[in-house]
Amino acid sequence: MKSLVLLAAAAATVALASPAFAVRPAPTLRLVHGRPLVLAGAHFAGRERVTVIVHVRQPYLRKALTRADGSFTVSFGVVSAAHCSGLIAEAVGAAGDRATLRLPRPACISPPGTG
Repeated sequence: MKSLVLLAAAAATVALASPAFAVRPAPTLRLVHGRPLVLAGAHFAGRERVTVIVHVRQPYLRKALTRADGSFTVSFGVVSAAHCSGLIAEAVGAAGDRATLRLPRPACISPPGTG
């Protein structure tokens, strides 16, 4: 009986230590470039379809497929994060993964005679 308990405990330890039970970090979204606007995501499910929406004056939408490691890069081409405007971006994966990026509007001083 004692050996059966030890065997069960060893099996449980191996099962909990396996990568299948590893906790994946929370999905993230970061700014790579502001002009043109390029965002990168990480820690999504591998080979997952992700929809990315960026709000800069108006909403822009792109879709991406994550790599096996759960990362992706998406470009918004001519859309740019203007120097004096904020940016909100959200990436939502097909499996429900979600990440948000908020770049607050910086304090900008208008050149004399423009504001």
